[in-house]
Amino acid sequence: MAAVSVYAAGSNLVAFNSASIKRSASNLITTAQIQAPLNILSNIQADDDIAIEVDGEVLFHGVAADWTLNYSGGGVNMSIPCVDYTYKLSHMVSFNPYPAHIYTAQGGTANTITLNAGALSIDDCYNGFFIYIRSGTGSPDTSRIIDYDGATRVATVQKNWYTIPDETSEYSLYRGFWEGLDIGHAIYFLLENTPIDTSHINISTGITLDESFEVPINEMILTTIQKIATKYKCMFYLSYGKVGDTYKTYGEFDTYANMKASGDFATEHTIRDANTPIFSLSIKNNPDNSCSRVIAVKDVAGIQEIGTATIGDPPYYDKVVSVNANDITNLNTLATTHLNNFRAGMTKLDLSFRNLAVSLFNVVDLSAVCAVLNVTLPLMEFRVTDLDYSISASGIITKTTGIDPDAELWERTVREQAGEQTVANVVQAEAEYQAEEAKPVYAEVIA
Repeated sequence: MAAVSVYAAGSNLVAFNSASIKRSASNLITTAQIQAPLNILSNIQADDDIAIEVDGEVLFHGVAADWTLNYSGGGVNMSIPCVDYTYKLSHMVSFNPYPAHIYTAQGGTANTITLNAGALSIDDCYNGFFIYIRSGTGSPDTSRIIDYDGATRVATVQKNWYTIPDETSEYSLYRGFWEGLDIGHAIYFLLENTPIDTSHINISTGITLDESFEVPINEMILTTIQKIATKYKCMFYLSYGKVGDTYKTYGEFDTYANMKASGDFATEHTIRDANTPIFSLSIKNNPDNSCSRVIAVKDVAGIQEIGTATIGDPPYYDKVVSVNANDITNLNTLATTHLNNFRAGMTKLDLSFRNLAVSLFNVVDLSAVCAVLNVTLPLMEFRVTDLDYSISASGIITKTTGIDPDAELWERTVREQAGEQTVANVVQAEAEYQAEEAKPVYAEVIA
């Protein structure tokens, strides 16, 4: 029997009837649902810290969103939906003050401003940041810092001020990242004022921003992180843990190469006991054999470059793919890769078993299952894309969906093929949920 613990409102003694957890690579947001007796109502409030632990593994850490009272068959219980901190990252703007204070300038010229004496004394450390004069002489005005002299605290800005700032000008600094900054440090900066523990972020990846990175005012932290991760071929996700009696959510960020080479990563992301009683197993391959030509298009400053790959004779059945403007791979090579992927299809797995999978990025090895079933399959491993845990006092049942392990799960095109929800769909689903429940989880959803 599994040892199950539900932590809420500062206590591990919360009684519960059942719990479920859903994790998906489609939107990276993990949700949980706890069914509990009515008598814990006074102990659970929205935004309370929630954790679910099974056999010493923390499967969920986040906050309670709200609660619903249910009456059925003469019994009363509570349903408590929860979200992890990925949800909050998708609702927190990246363009926050750095730090969240207002400072008074010491003066300025047409294209400079002398920051407060307490500003950092490191040359160029504010390069790429935005500075907003919010009150006093010159307000309101904003510009981007392109050079910073740490000794004098003088910041040179990209565009001239409308009015030269002076010692009455009050300003705030906002995040943008300068060329040459290690990408891990950029992720660290984005997360430093959030509830996420940043001790697992590799701030020395050896990969630096090849150009200054501007963050739009209304862009969410998760979106900014995913942009950096996609461009520089890195992985970001959240993991859960426990230090003493404190539950933690960790930000995990590193390059693909470092992730794959890490012994700890391989150990943490290997599914365990998947060969215990199998309830269901379905494997499906659905290639697009009708696709006989791929046209890869890259738009660089309004100029389109095109690569093609074909199979067979015309007339061709086409798929057009858009290529990242920063990708330097030969376009014909990219088109060939896409064509092979389309025609090979994506093998998908649906598996249900009694026991525990500990990570969204597990690789399921079916070789032992196939031996028991006395069948031979051409593909023995699948990378997990979705996890659905059903937890009760008697144990845990894990439902898993997976795809080819060689597919680059973090590439957007693959995630879309695996059934990814777009940002618009996620926001729409959240809006519909809130409208139905007539009680918003958070005050406002910003697209």
